Amino acid sequence: MLAERPYGAVRVEDIAAEAELAKGTLYQYFADKDEIAAALGAELFGWLLAVAEAGLAQVRDGLLPALAGLEAFLQSVWEGYARDPVLFRLLVLDRPELLAALSAPAERGGARLLEAVEAFVHEAQKRGEAGPVDPQVVSHGLWALVVGGLVIAGRGEVGEDDLRRHAWACAAAFVKGICGPGAYDPVAGGPQGSW
Repeated sequence: MLAERPYGAVRVEDIAAEAELAKGTLYQYFADKDEIAAALGAELFGWLLAVAEAGLAQVRDGLLPALAGLEAFLQSVWEGYARDPVLFRLLVLDRPELLAALSAPAERGGARLLEAVEAFVHEAQKRGEAGPVDPQVVSHGLWALVVGGLVIAGRGEVGEDDLRRHAWACAAAFVKGICGPGAYDPVAGGPQGSW
């Protein structure tokens, strides 16, 4: 249903009809359509947080280089998009406040999505894999790539297959360009030295 109509045009009554439920039955479990979207997104973004936490554990245990862990996490973000592009787009573009609530530390104790990226960068810096880049610059730059990719795909400027195939590669190149040896140092205004 969300693939055919904008989120704002979808009513709880429409969701109930699609699910072949009485509207009252749906309201017993959900107060509104945002709660329904949050419930649907909890599994997808819970999986992403679990991937991040597992990757960070491997990094902290010395089983995986931090930047390789970050790249694997970025790949999983695009795999999450491929699992349910409509829901992913809804939560990232239309209802980012729901995404923020889903990725909050809450009962799972997990880091938020951007904080996970920052944790990978911190670990890379501790191990000498990354220079003095601000981890928030990395997380916000990567998020801008995700959101920008979804926007241009939504406008039809790039096909879904191209978005899935190339987006994670662009994100990985961004990480290497800003964190890797010889990357641009925003503090010094030039390339970073070897670490």
